[in-house]
Amino acid sequence: MILLSSCFHPKQIEYRAAKDIKLNGFNLEQSELMMTLILFNPNHFSMTLRKLDCVLAVNKNQAGTLQLDTLLIIPANAAFMLPVQVKANMKSVLSNSIASLISNEILVSVNGTARAGKHGIYFNVPIHFETKQPLSLFN
Repeated sequence: MILLSSCFHPKQIEYRAAKDIKLNGFNLEQSELMMTLILFNPNHFSMTLRKLDCVLAVNKNQAGTLQLDTLLIIPANAAFMLPVQVKANMKSVLSNSIASLISNEILVSVNGTARAGKHGIYFNVPIHFETKQPLSLFN
């Protein structure tokens, strides 16, 4: 077991893009966003993703938490799509809205861990990405 765990040190999963962002209900306390993250597994082996525990920040202010929607097989050396739900604290998101509207972009960051592994051996894999997301009032 020690030999197996010493050989299995997964690299951090890389962020590529976010798409299909949808707001499911809106209230000033908490709202739910649905989105699909496009990520890349730089490891030479496939993995099973069991759990996702991440914090979403907008313009460096905590805005919510990401939750895993389903178990997912992550292919080796390949991009993959991860559907997630974000429980968003709308007070925090709205507190940044004026600055975001002026700059026409928001800084989105995700930090946390994913529980991933292979053949019954699971590890916490760090998740960290930050991207500037364009903000358009008129699509």
